[in-house]
Amino acid sequence: MTVFVLALCITTSLALGGWALWSNPSPKSAATSLPPPIHLSSALSNDGQRVIGAEGASAAPPPPSVPVTEPLAAPAQPLPPAAAPQDDTSTPSSAMGYNGHLYEEPNTPGVRITDTLSIQEPPPPPAAPQAPAPKPAPAAKPAAKQTAEQLAGGMPSPAWLKNATPPPATGSKAQIAIVIDDMGVDVKRSARIVALPGPLTTSYLTYGHNLPEQTRQARQQGHELMVHFPMEPQAKNVDPGPDALRVGLDDAEIKRRLDLGLSHFDGYVGINNHMGSKFTENAPGMRDVMQALKARGVFWLDSRTSPKSVGEAMAAQAGVPHVGRHVFLDNDESVSSVMTQLAQLEKIAHKQGYAIAIGHPRDQTIAALASWLPSLGQKGLVLVPLSTIVRERNGQVD
Repeated sequence: MTVFVLALCITTSLALGGWALWSNPSPKSAATSLPPPIHLSSALSNDGQRVIGAEGASAAPPPPSVPVTEPLAAPAQPLPPAAAPQDDTSTPSSAMGYNGHLYEEPNTPGVRITDTLSIQEPPPPPAAPQAPAPKPAPAAKPAAKQTAEQLAGGMPSPAWLKNATPPPATGSKAQIAIVIDDMGVDVKRSARIVALPGPLTTSYLTYGHNLPEQTRQARQQGHELMVHFPMEPQAKNVDPGPDALRVGLDDAEIKRRLDLGLSHFDGYVGINNHMGSKFTENAPGMRDVMQALKARGVFWLDSRTSPKSVGEAMAAQAGVPHVGRHVFLDNDESVSSVMTQLAQLEKIAHKQGYAIAIGHPRDQTIAALASWLPSLGQKGLVLVPLSTIVRERNGQVD
């Protein structure tokens, strides 16, 4: 009887202990019954905003004492598609144009001093066996030496020298060249530029109006002629104009567009890019451009709408004389701003002996130039056509 009572007590204790363990699980066993943790990931959407998403979580964690048999919440719906990113080179409120036409790339750097320019140049072509090894820097000097030797050797003068406007007497004065882009579309303002004292360097858009007559008048007034060639910008919402050079065109189409654009008038000394912040970064396309310029005997002015332009490097490889712009005069369309940029141009000219500015046929620019041009002589400066600087620099990357 004693043994039976003892066995009954032990059985009852075990049963009560099991019930206690089942109804009051330990912290460890409760933790193991939870669903796997939720991991958050962070990513950038197309419009640059940071979004948070859950990876591996199909439901919110249930209370510890309630068995989970299915998700308590529907899976998260995918985020709606992000809006297309806005181009960071969109046109500012003071649109750089007039009469409904955009004349320059927005947000183009206004001042670029030559010793701050950094261009990653492609490797030069193999040198001929008899040619001396090129110096490490600058890469353009071998091409400049070759051009000078060709001219000294009695070879026919290239077209740019034949078409160059005779320079004024410069003496020891620092030289300034003013290039006016976008000529020929706004005929009235282009005529007002031509009426200014020169010699200015007037660069006519390939799709200007009645270009033979407009350029004839400019030359008659003592100004120099260039072709302002439309090229693809980085901004997809900005149209450089018809028959622009674009990345992705094959060599034959680039050549066709070059032949067309360079055939509208005669007597020009060189070309520069209209917009072109994307195309001038493209070495194959710019190589095609330099081949066309080399064949025609004209030079290249890099407007430097992109700090990554390979235009000057490609010109050096091809033996095409070239220079680069230092100052944009009228990114900010006010007379006071143009005068500030002209003062900056003077400083660069005094520092290195020459400077090149690009402006546009706008009312404020015309007013500022009309006031500023007569003052150059008393400042120790002289206005020259761009070919004068190219002749003296002759192929050097500045």
